[in-house]
Amino acid sequence: MEFAKAKSRCVTAYMEGFSRPRYGVDILKVEVPVTVAFVEGTPTYSGQKVYTRAEAMKLFRDAAALTEWLEDRGVSSIKALNAVLAKGARSWLGSYGGKGAITRA
Repeated sequence: MEFAKAKSRCVTAYMEGFSRPRYGVDILKVEVPVTVAFVEGTPTYSGQKVYTRAEAMKLFRDAAALTEWLEDRGVSSIKALNAVLAKGARSWLGSYGGKGAITRA
């Protein structure tokens, strides 16, 4: 139950932290910000309340807002990478005589 109380803060902190430019992250897995078993009024409610439904919905909306920002930045980064690759990327297999010439040690 203690982790359930801290989970939304942890999820938000790591999403904000790893989306900083210094890490160069283009795609970030977004974690569910609450443990649903501790959300009052859900079908999986365990009987121990950490969040009301309204509080959980707000946390989901906050995570979605951050996700939208990451998706926009991530999409532009992937498009830029694809443009670079389209200009001059070649398979490394040719350097070794093709896929059939590669053996495992």
